[in-house]
Amino acid sequence: VDSYIHRSGRTGRAGRSGTSVCLYNARQEWALKDCERAAGIKFSRVSPPQPEQLIQAAANDASRCLEEVPAAVLPNFAQYAKELLAKRPAEEIVAAAISFISGLTSIKVRSLLSSQEDFTAYQMTNSFEVRSPYFFWNTLETSLGAEFRAAIKFMKLTVDKTGCVIDVPAQYDALISETWVDSETTSLFKMTELPTLEDYNPGGRGGGGGGGYGGRSGGGGYGGTEMEVGGGGY
Repeated sequence: VDSYIHRSGRTGRAGRSGTSVCLYNARQEWALKDCERAAGIKFSRVSPPQPEQLIQAAANDASRCLEEVPAAVLPNFAQYAKELLAKRPAEEIVAAAISFISGLTSIKVRSLLSSQEDFTAYQMTNSFEVRSPYFFWNTLETSLGAEFRAAIKFMKLTVDKTGCVIDVPAQYDALISETWVDSETTSLFKMTELPTLEDYNPGGRGGGGGGGYGGRSGGGGYGGTEMEVGGGGY
């Protein structure tokens, strides 16, 4: 805790303010909670950057780079610019230039929940509180099949116990779209922002707690098949 406070304090030295970002995996979440309790602070959990955010940031950086090019240099490239315009629409040329200048030449879709490639984060909401993740595991299997349930390695309850979040392999997106039907009490949808989740309780390993890497072990904690979730941050 002392080491973390010392290091994070460097973001706001000499009376200035700053933001400290901590990257962690799911097995380390308990350490962050210990830090909160010991230091009397509260972390704000943020989800991994999404493609649209990366594109916006890249476009802003490229725009700044272009603005810094001296006007006196431009005539040297005018002829080449005309040749490019004869081959491709101006909008495509500018878009390609922004992509190359920013270094963002490929867009990878990542889970809003775990930042893993080729995974989609979903949220399930319910009209009443549940005591354990069993309800949601069973609902998923009933609606989408045993194979789908077995493919979901991560589930965690929301803090109000009326919902959960899951990481779904992208190959099952079509199955959900074609098969899932919301009921009067339960809905399943792609996450657009991270809800407040239950704290991970390391004492609940293998049962009891609020979800986690349970698979068919169904209870809380990290029982059953484990899968490390990276990319979370505070």
